Parts: sequence; structure tokens; C-alpha cells
Amino acid sequence: MPTFEIASADSVGKGFAAGSTGFVSIGGHLFEGFSSEARSQTMARSAYTLAKLLVRAVANATSASSTVTSRVASGAGAQSVSIGATLTGLFQDTTNSDSIASGSVFNNRVVTGAGGTLTLSIIAYTLAHATANDFVLVGSYPGEQLFPVASAAYAAIGGRSDYTTPEALAQFTFRAVATLSNVRMYVEFNTCVDNETITLRKNGANGNQIGSILAGTTGSIEDTTNSDSVAVGDEICYEYSQESGAGSLTWTLTNMKCISAHRPRVSDAHAAAVAADQYFSLDGQILDNTTEANVQLEARSSFNAANLLANVQTHGASSGVNLFFRVGGVNSVLTVTIPDSTTGVVEDTTNSVSIVSGDLYNWFMDHGGGAGGIRFSLLAFGGAPPASARSRVVMVG
Repeated sequence: MPTFEIASADSVGKGFAAGSTGFVSIGGHLFEGFSSEARSQTMARSAYTLAKLLVRAVANATSASSTVTSRVASGAGAQSVSIGATLTGLFQDTTNSDSIASGSVFNNRVVTGAGGTLTLSIIAYTLAHATANDFVLVGSYPGEQLFPVASAAYAAIGGRSDYTTPEALAQFTFRAVATLSNVRMYVEFNTCVDNETITLRKNGANGNQIGSILAGTTGSIEDTTNSDSVAVGDEICYEYSQESGAGSLTWTLTNMKCISAHRPRVSDAHAAAVAADQYFSLDGQILDNTTEANVQLEARSSFNAANLLANVQTHGASSGVNLFFRVGGVNSVLTVTIPDSTTGVVEDTTNSVSIVSGDLYNWFMDHGGGAGGIRFSLLAFGGAPPASARSRVVMVG
């Protein structure tokens, strides 16, 4: 049964208010939670098994227990973890699982205990298909900004699904063939008097999939007809575009089906330049954190990680910067070195590491100690279930 990990994350954590109930997407950016569940729901277009719920709490001022539960088809799922008052660390449900039918929506619910704020940095699962390398790519965005009128902008296929320009800042390079389908967007707010579109982009041109967002329409927008074939080396992202009329819109989530042996794991970075050594979580939003334990995700399945990719937006650091894929608090051989003033895509196309269940993994940026900062537009790697037993990860440093 091909199994992939899926997570929503935020490197510095998001605070859930005491006594609140919030709904959170199954992947992408972990934010404070919506009161309206539909805004957080991912659509499945194949049948899956969702299992091994894991939650990392990085701060906890509650005086009563909190719960994080899976949600399937707008109802209670089978998976749940309880986080006792003031407790932090990793919490897991290693027993239960959920069957996700094709056409069902799924997401998370966080119910916070009384007393104070609960801060979470990761909510994660395994997602398995019975026979195929078939999974869901999710990007989520809390809708804090309105998309501007009469413009086009671009977003990554995972992480914090915010928009950016130019297009190159949002592109992910596929390192395995793939078939992409069912491009979907959840529109929260829409006052546009003209139609808008969400389009899959391939190598700087429109792909086959286009979701039409009619003037004033909100809710789920999906292309259920078309698909796109992806070759090794293809650059993929989303484009959001509007006509010339008045109005604006916000969206909260994107997702699409992906059939490929190499699952993209994309973290989107819309933060200030980083000017010191920092740790980042995989998936979700990249923000700097000096405490590695806060960003570590524990693997619940075995996979092979390869093709570490950094898309460098600005680089003012005066010394060499190194980005590492970390396993168990140690730098692995999967790394990129970013020379002074270098921008654009830097990728490790040579090395790979084997991850087994129980390994803790995350990003680490060695700033080099010089003056100035570096800003990423996205960080990414590909994760593939091992075809056979692999050697353990080789560590350096």
C-alpha cells in the first residue's frame, strides 16, 4: 500500500484561543483555524486511508485538556489526540484510522481547553492508497489579503498558498513523471464583477486545467474534466488571474490530485530575510525558529527523501549559506550550498536519504555567521516510498 506523509505546519507555531473550536486544513499552512469548516476542507478524488495522527504542541497555557481530531465528510473522524493542560511535545493516535472515499472532504478540528492559548506547530498524518502512488497536494492560506483587481499572480502547489510575482518564485521542479488533475480552490470572499480563473501552469505557460470563478461566486471551484501530464524537469505552479472589472476575492485552500512515485513536499516562505542560523518545519509556512524541537516532524512511514530545492528570492548575506535536511538533529548529506548573492533555484540533484518510522526530520539553515540576510520563496524536496529495503541515512557534521 503506497503511503505518503501529509502535514500542515507553521515553523513558529499558531496559537488557538482558550475555549475555541477551529477547523484546520489537512495540509499546507497551519493557521489558527476557521469557524466555518468548509473553508478548511480538502476534496479527495481517490479512496484513501488516513492514519497516525500526530500533533506537536510547542506552548500551552490551558487549564483544561484540548483535543485535535480528524474530520471526514463534515463529521467526526476516528482519530483523536488529547493534550492535557500545560503539556507540550508530540501527541499521537497510533491506533485509529479513517477511510476517505472518493468525493469526500476531510480536515482537522482543534478544540482548545479553558484558561489560555494552545500553540501548535504541526498536525500530520499518513495518507495511503490501496494500489497506486496516488495522493493529494494541498496548499492553504488564511485569506488575510485580498487578491488585487486586473492582475495575475502565482502560488506554489503546497505550503502557504499565498500569491507572488514573478512566476519563477512559485515554481516547483518535478523530478518524476506525474499526472495532475482535479485542480480545486476554495473561494471565501468574492465581490468581483467579472469572472476570474485558477490555472495550472507548466513551464511558464497555461496547462490544461482551468477553474472558472464566476463573478461573485464563493465556495469550491474545481476542474473535474481536464488533467496535465508532467515530465521530469517540468516547472509547476498555480496562476490566479482576474479580469478588469471592480472587486476582489480571497481564497483559503488549493488542492489537486497527483499520481507520481515522487511526492512533492513544498514549504512556502513569505517572511522577512533570515540573518542567523535557524530551523524550519517541513510543509506549511517557513518562518525562523531557533529551537529545533519545535519544528521536528516524526516520520510515521518509511520514505526516501531527495532533490532538496531552495528557491532564493533575495540574498544579502555576506558569507556562504548552507541548507540541510536534518534527521534526528544531525545534518544529512542532502544539502545545498548557496553562494554569496546567488538567487533563483539551487538544488541537490545527487544525494538522497532514507527515512524510517520514528525518525525526526526538519530543515536547518546554517547562515555562515556573516552580515545580511537571505529570503526563500519556497523550500522543497521529493519523498518516495522505498521500493525495497534501503540503507540507513548517512549523516555528516
